[in-house]
Amino acid sequence: MALKVYAQQVLCAQDSLPPRLRRVLVAGVSGVGKSTLASRIAAITGGQHTEIDSLYHGPGWAPRENFLQDVNRFTSEDAWTTEWQYPSARGLLARRADLLVWLDLPFPVTFARVVRRTLRRRFLREALWNGNVEPPLRTVFTDR
Repeated sequence: MALKVYAQQVLCAQDSLPPRLRRVLVAGVSGVGKSTLASRIAAITGGQHTEIDSLYHGPGWAPRENFLQDVNRFTSEDAWTTEWQYPSARGLLARRADLLVWLDLPFPVTFARVVRRTLRRRFLREALWNGNVEPPLRTVFTDR
């Protein structure tokens, strides 16, 4: 497994990292562990972890109209950690972040994690964001 960490900006020899990284983005494909790591980073930095999926998904999995306003609001704080997803928010997130952490795990690892997570959520009817639950498993083959 590889963990790649990239600073948001290219640093020159005379530059240094901010004295305290307090606004952190965690990126990677589904199942790589973005939310888990973001939660752990937030505990260390003292900022809040905002799971960006909870802001994006409204009831019935519909995108929330206030998504970008909510992202703007929490990224105005001094310290926060979230996942780097949703193209409509990426620019704002990147401009305000001190650090971008990119998780890059092998496909078999992430695929197994997504399958386990999806099955667990479906069979336990685990409530996700705004009352949503995983759809029936047959939709993997029938739903675009």
